[in-house]
Amino acid sequence: MGHRIRESEDRMLLNTMIACRFLILVIHFLTYAGTTTFASDRPETPLEKMKRERKERVKGRASGSNAADRQRDLEKRRRQLELEDYRTGKKKRDLPPDSPLRIGIKQRPRMCNARSKRGNTLRVHYNGTLYSDGKQVDCSIDREQPFEFVLGAGEVMEGWEKGLYNMCLKEKRRLVIPADLAYGNAGAAAAGGRIHPNATLVYEIELLRISTGTKG
Repeated sequence: MGHRIRESEDRMLLNTMIACRFLILVIHFLTYAGTTTFASDRPETPLEKMKRERKERVKGRASGSNAADRQRDLEKRRRQLELEDYRTGKKKRDLPPDSPLRIGIKQRPRMCNARSKRGNTLRVHYNGTLYSDGKQVDCSIDREQPFEFVLGAGEVMEGWEKGLYNMCLKEKRRLVIPADLAYGNAGAAAAGGRIHPNATLVYEIELLRISTGTKG
């Protein structure tokens, strides 16, 4: 008799434990469901909004939807590097387009028996660079081919017309030519795109020959 009572008590205890575990699971489920519903209904905090927007930006960059933002970032970085070059002296700002022509005499012969004048055909060697960073844009010396033109005939830029007047044979000059006397705001179309709009140019020119006849 006592043995049966003990078995009955054990079954009751086991059933009670199972019921308690089930009840705990139900409570956990209801608590999780209620918390989730509450979280979705309540207003978004500033911190949560910042985290969400950050995730969206990362996802947008990965999908390529923020190409415009990346382009702005690259342009900003380019400007920062350019300003740093100006600050350290690696680059110089172009002169204002309407600045005066600068003419420097690098070498002049002791005897000047002939000077260039309007209508003369001049044969010269030259080396052209950008004022801003010193990059070469054209050079007759590298080509081993002197350049000929008629002074005053409009065959060359205005900076050359003014800068090579009254020049001695074998004289060397350095011309700093602002944009209005060079290629102006159409610079990108000149010299294979190596000259940017409103570029200041620097030419070192040696006068090899002066003649009154035609070119050739």
